[in-house]
Amino acid sequence: LGIINIKFHHSAYKFCFVRNPYEGAISLFNYLSMTGHIKGIDFEKFLDKVYLNKPLIVIYNHLGLNQTNPQTDWILDTNENFLVNKIFKIEGRSYG
Repeated sequence: LGIINIKFHHSAYKFCFVRNPYEGAISLFNYLSMTGHIKGIDFEKFLDKVYLNKPLIVIYNHLGLNQTNPQTDWILDTNENFLVNKIFKIEGRSYG
């Protein structure tokens, strides 16, 4: 997208953190419930809504909840090659 120099991009060490997707979904549901962004739906309905209405991934999350997309959408290119050099895994619960 021209945001960074392509030479820098190719030489940069790129990494990401992933977490158990179920724990991430529970954490997001609790966060959105506490902040009042969702009301009157249970966890199962929330999952259905996320699955059916997840927004496109964009660089900045000002258009919605693009973090509801699968983690692989963020770290694989269109040919399913890794975009990162290292993947770290986060363990443990942080349900908000």
